[in-house]
Amino acid sequence: MERKYKGVDFPNDLEKFIRVEADIPINLKTEVQEYLKEKDWQPKEIIDPTLLKRICR
Repeated sequence: MERKYKGVDFPNDLEKFIRVEADIPINLKTEVQEYLKEKDWQPKEIIDPTLLKRICR
Protein backbone atom coordinates (compact mmCIF):
# COMPACT_ATOMS: atom_id res chain seq x y z
CA MET A 1 0.00 0.00 0.00
CA GLU A 2 2.94 2.33 0.66
CA ARG A 3 4.03 2.02 -2.97
CA LYS A 4 0.58 2.52 -4.41
CA TYR A 5 -0.70 5.42 -2.34
CA LYS A 6 2.37 7.17 -0.94
CA GLY A 7 4.94 6.43 -3.64
CA VAL A 8 7.41 5.02 -1.09
CA ASP A 9 9.15 1.66 -1.51
CA PHE A 10 8.84 0.49 2.10
CA PRO A 11 7.55 1.99 5.36
CA ASN A 12 10.22 3.56 7.58
CA ASP A 13 9.54 1.06 10.37
CA LEU A 14 9.29 -2.13 8.30
CA GLU A 15 11.92 -3.92 10.38
CA LYS A 16 9.66 -3.70 13.44
CA PHE A 17 6.96 -5.80 11.79
CA ILE A 18 9.09 -8.64 10.42
CA ARG A 19 9.99 -11.22 13.06
CA VAL A 20 11.53 -13.94 10.85
CA GLU A 21 12.20 -14.29 7.13
CA ALA A 22 9.00 -16.32 6.72
CA ASP A 23 7.04 -13.10 7.40
CA ILE A 24 8.34 -11.57 4.15
CA PRO A 25 5.99 -11.92 1.12
CA ILE A 26 7.54 -14.11 -1.58
CA ASN A 27 7.09 -11.57 -4.37
CA LEU A 28 9.04 -8.91 -2.39
CA LYS A 29 11.57 -11.20 -0.69
CA THR A 30 14.79 -10.02 -2.38
CA GLU A 31 13.92 -6.33 -2.11
CA VAL A 32 12.87 -6.58 1.53
CA GLN A 33 15.95 -8.62 2.46
CA GLU A 34 18.22 -5.93 0.96
CA TYR A 35 16.33 -3.27 2.91
CA LEU A 36 16.65 -5.26 6.14
CA LYS A 37 20.41 -5.72 5.61
CA GLU A 38 20.78 -1.95 5.41
CA LYS A 39 18.94 -1.63 8.74
CA ASP A 40 21.08 -4.38 10.40
CA TRP A 41 17.93 -6.40 11.11
CA GLN A 42 18.18 -9.65 13.07
CA PRO A 43 15.44 -12.32 13.34
CA LYS A 44 13.50 -12.22 16.59
CA GLU A 45 12.41 -15.15 18.69
CA ILE A 46 8.71 -15.91 18.35
CA ILE A 47 7.34 -16.49 21.80
CA ASP A 48 4.37 -18.69 22.62
CA PRO A 49 1.37 -16.33 22.89
CA THR A 50 -0.52 -18.46 25.38
CA LEU A 51 0.07 -18.33 29.11
CA LEU A 52 -1.31 -21.83 29.64
CA LYS A 53 1.00 -24.74 30.28
CA ARG A 54 1.13 -27.16 27.42
CA ILE A 55 -1.02 -30.24 28.10
CA CYS A 56 -0.18 -32.12 24.91
CA ARG A 57 3.37 -33.10 24.23
